[in-house]
Amino acid sequence: MRKVKQQITILGMPIPQKRARVTRGGMHTYDPNAKDKALIMKELLSRKLEIQEPPIAFYMAAFMKIPKSYSGKRRDEINGKHHTKKPDIDNIYKFYSDLLQEICYNSDSEICHVYLEKRYSKVPRVEIEISTVD
Repeated sequence: MRKVKQQITILGMPIPQKRARVTRGGMHTYDPNAKDKALIMKELLSRKLEIQEPPIAFYMAAFMKIPKSYSGKRRDEINGKHHTKKPDIDNIYKFYSDLLQEICYNSDSEICHVYLEKRYSKVPRVEIEISTVD
């Protein structure tokens, strides 16, 4: 039995996690998504989200922007359909699961059930539901 605990909607184009970069000397690594994470983190912290008890189920739907080059008719047809182009859904999941760590759960190792989907939408956003699993 699943208990819904938190529903989070983050407006804007879904962001994929980029690979960590290494400085020229090879001595330091850095996260190229740090600025994006800081902006979204500031918004999430104002929402007063609660830490969930493990085991955790993570449901995420990434709604991607419909290309402007599509005709009005095609834009209406594709709205809500599956998005099969880049970015990869696993990179989007990694960005948001890392972002929510220590806000909604202690560690992403506590996530035992994951459901992901990627669709086109006129309103780009990410919808996440985090719940405990019995």
